[in-house]
Amino acid sequence: MLEFRGHRIIQWPGAIVLAGAAKCFELSITPMAEKLFDENAQVRMQVTLEVGNWMLNLRDRYSFWHRMIPLLLTSLSDVMADIRATATKLWDDVGLQFLEENEEDLKKRTDFLMDVPTHYPDIKRPNLGCRQLVQRNIGKIVPAIQREMDGWQADPRLRVSQLLCWLIVCAEEGSTQHAAAIITALLRGAKDDDERVVLEVKRASKLLGYFITPDIWWPLLEPEMDSWGALLVLANILKGSQAEHLQGKVLQNILKEIVDPDRCQTRKPKYQGNLLHVVEALMDLCGEACRPCARELFIISFTVYAMPADDKIAFMALSNLDKLRALEGCARTLTSLYSRHIGSVLSSITGDARTWTLLNAESCLLQCALLNAGSAMGDQLHLIAPLLNDCLGTRDVDPEVKLKMFTTLSTVMMNRQTNFISCEKDKLQVFLKIIIDDVIKPNLVWSPGRTAEAIRTAAVACLCAALQPPAAPVAASAERDNGAGDAPDQVKLFPDKETLEKFLDEMIPLLTGLVDDNAALTRQYALRTISHLAVLAEQMGCFTSERLHKLYYPVLKRLDDSSDKVRSLAVGCVRALFERRPLLYDTVTFGAHIDALYSAMLVHLDDSDDDFRKEMLDALLGLSDIDSKLLEKKVKANIHLYRNKAAFERLASHIAVLRI
Repeated sequence: MLEFRGHRIIQWPGAIVLAGAAKCFELSITPMAEKLFDENAQVRMQVTLEVGNWMLNLRDRYSFWHRMIPLLLTSLSDVMADIRATATKLWDDVGLQFLEENEEDLKKRTDFLMDVPTHYPDIKRPNLGCRQLVQRNIGKIVPAIQREMDGWQADPRLRVSQLLCWLIVCAEEGSTQHAAAIITALLRGAKDDDERVVLEVKRASKLLGYFITPDIWWPLLEPEMDSWGALLVLANILKGSQAEHLQGKVLQNILKEIVDPDRCQTRKPKYQGNLLHVVEALMDLCGEACRPCARELFIISFTVYAMPADDKIAFMALSNLDKLRALEGCARTLTSLYSRHIGSVLSSITGDARTWTLLNAESCLLQCALLNAGSAMGDQLHLIAPLLNDCLGTRDVDPEVKLKMFTTLSTVMMNRQTNFISCEKDKLQVFLKIIIDDVIKPNLVWSPGRTAEAIRTAAVACLCAALQPPAAPVAASAERDNGAGDAPDQVKLFPDKETLEKFLDEMIPLLTGLVDDNAALTRQYALRTISHLAVLAEQMGCFTSERLHKLYYPVLKRLDDSSDKVRSLAVGCVRALFERRPLLYDTVTFGAHIDALYSAMLVHLDDSDDDFRKEMLDALLGLSDIDSKLLEKKVKANIHLYRNKAAFERLASHIAVLRI
């Protein structure tokens, strides 16, 4: 009979069941349940009416509550508003009738019936009869929901997840003894491919948090923490829980489980996302009560931020860090939060750097800490220096890791005025000595192979960044003194002249060798480094004629380089070197050096590249005051041999002005 689609046909078995025996109910209930999925709203309405009628008038209804309750509660979530309203009215009537029929049994509960609890979800509370009906039958219904959660059809899985929500609402604290079965069903639904099912599981989990205390649900979830589905359920249970029930040992136990490196260092997108949702839910729920556990919250969020599966997760992790900053009452920037907790992350980085890979947790954490800690790293140099030494000063470390870490270190050194502004000078000098002597210098030494070539390029680029003068003076970091105090002195790589002189004597042979390196990029960074070094040496009064002569000739040869970029940098480097010559530079004693300089530059004044000719002319004009008489002699002697007569005439006129 029920194979017909007409909604009126549904009335026939409804009347037969009321008039017949229990066997009629058994034969009718399953087809009735199937019709709840009918596309025709009138059919679903009629099923709702008939089931409600059975629950009110069937003689043997007390034997079949567990079969009828799921059908009527399912209609409470129907897409049609009139069906939901009808089901709500029938369910309320069923509850009131049950309450009236069991008045003696429920007398105590009725006499001491409380109002709606203060901690209750934002829905209308079912009457006592409805709650008692579900509490007495939920144990028979939930196992069926578990089985249906594994079904292959999406719509039934959606309906049973919606049903689970209503069961929890009606059972309230009565669901405690069935918490294991309910959580098992939630864990199965949390991993469903259908987002609608997952949404209902989130809702059911949140409702469960309202009625079950953490000492019940946490022991059931704790063994499942390796699953992202368990994290999803946990995050939503927390949203419905009460803060006073969670504070203390339970909060510590939860964080102890999820801060485990095997969990928080995973790269699975769903696991990372739900892990961050758990942390966010804990902070939202407990607020300032989270402060004793701030270290664990920071480690979890920062670890995910250091190795996110995608940009969305990185943003979520950053948002959690900012929320933690506000909870701890730190200053307006994350640097103040890092200053409290970044040491815990750095101290947790252990193991042999030779086992690190580009995606290794340790390398990602170190890189993220260096790039984001800012002035907070000033107090952690004793932890950073050994890590960098192990990673960059060891030969057998993965080349990709070395290249990535050198790039990171270059950024740190470029921003040294900010990063090291709060550091004690003695500790900073020890750190910089380790970086230069044990990290950068060994990697500048030539060794065969393309891998070694790439590492040399990264190392000299790092040295270039370290020697590069700051773009502008850095304002005082106001975080430690609440904005008070004058702007601090600039961070100095070399505290005194003797330190710099020792560095120059060790570095000049390496840099002159790098100027002739096979890699054009290495030659470029070497030339830039020499220019920066000349500026620094002049400022500290240790740029002697001897050092000038050791540096300029290898640079001069780069005017014939195959790379136009290298040739351009060589012109600038030669000019930078000789513009910073000692004040008492004897042109007679060093005449051969000046002659070689002018001869090489005049040859390239007739270069085929227009831009290069202009650069060379500007350099000659700038260096013409070294020995204008010698330069004038060379120009006039060879002016008839060159094509670029305009440049030679301009140079000659400039020299004539100097001679006046």
